[in-house]
Parts: sequence; C-alpha cells; structure tokens
Amino acid sequence: MSSDAPPQTPGRRRRGYWLPGLIAMTFLVVVSVAFGLVGLESHVGRRLQGQVVAEDLALDLQSGATIPTVRCPSEEPRRAGLSFYCTERSPGRTPRTIQVTETAARGGFRYRLLPAG
Repeated sequence: MSSDAPPQTPGRRRRGYWLPGLIAMTFLVVVSVAFGLVGLESHVGRRLQGQVVAEDLALDLQSGATIPTVRCPSEEPRRAGLSFYCTERSPGRTPRTIQVTETAARGGFRYRLLPAG
C-alpha cells in the first residue's frame, strides 16, 4: 500500500525568540536615551547668545542700506517668557531700547521697540 503523504519527521522544537528580541529592544532603548540626552539640546545650548540675537535684530531693523548697531546682553538663559533689553543705534537717530521676549525654550523670540523717553 502506497501513501502520497510525506513521511512524518519528528517535530523540531521551535526556539524562542524572546532573548534576541529582548537584546534588540534593550539596544534600541539605550540608543534612544543616548540621542535624547546628547541630541539636539546639546547643539542648541542652554543659553541664548546675545550676539546672535543682536545680528538678527539688526537685519530685521535694517532700513535701506543702513544696518543699525544692536547691543544685547552677552548671554541669557533659554526660558520661554523671559524678557531682556537690547539697545539699537542708527546713524543720525537717538538710541532706542528693544524689549526681547523669548517665545520658546529653544531660543525663539519676539521683540518690540519701546518708546523713547
């Protein structure tokens, strides 16, 4: 009597994949934490550089070919809501005070010119 069914082989035990999966997951968690600690925040820094803010303000306040001289504190902490003051000087004008307010802890800011007086 002939059978078309393949011969039965003793069942091979499936090995668990939990150990390699656990190792891979641990590796991914460690890499994620490392990127979180060392990642973008370290490049941005925890202080806002006054020279960078002054250059941005000077370009924004530029009128025609004249770029004003803007002076800001050398460093300010990066903290949303923090305000500090800069001074703008343009040839032929009285110096003006600029109130700079940080809008985000990453260094975004807005400004307004204060009335002279």
